[in-house]
Amino acid sequence: MPVAETPWTSDQELVEKILKGDRAAFELLYETYFQRIYRFAYRRLSDAGEAEDVTQEVFMTVLGALASFQGTSSLLVWMFGITRNKVNRRFRSPRRRVEAIEGDSINEAEAPEAPTDRAVDARRVLNRCEEVIERDLTPLQRRIFHLKHLRRQSVRAIAEALGKSEDAIKANLYRMRRVLSDAVPGLDSVVSS
Repeated sequence: MPVAETPWTSDQELVEKILKGDRAAFELLYETYFQRIYRFAYRRLSDAGEAEDVTQEVFMTVLGALASFQGTSSLLVWMFGITRNKVNRRFRSPRRRVEAIEGDSINEAEAPEAPTDRAVDARRVLNRCEEVIERDLTPLQRRIFHLKHLRRQSVRAIAEALGKSEDAIKANLYRMRRVLSDAVPGLDSVVSS
């Protein structure tokens, strides 16, 4: 199978630029591979929202784990491996069943209880996230965050609702996750738990 051409000369060179803090290099990686990673996840999950979430998680993981890239395979193949692991975790983790009980009350049935220490740590991290969202995100980004993470809408639905392109919504989601990741230490451990 022929290897698709990339806008950079070597994966290792691109990785080095990203590791040195070159945002444009990471954005180039993101723009070049977003659709391929998304399609890979979508084929396995058959759910656009889940595939979008996995794709965003993959890029956040890539950013954090890029120093471990050894170059024994192409960067895309390495990223597909990360994607496969993220997808597999979605299948392994039990889904919460949410049931309405009288009015607007919600009972999260079959959700395992978190140990008290972890629950307290998670609450602290989530409180910090709320502060960062209010302080550091633009009104548009807060609206996108609300639609994506609280209303669980797809990127396409958000784009249509806000009169923006899907790429603009994806770029804003990426920036929001980056702001949250930078400003809230411990967020990854709470989200991945």
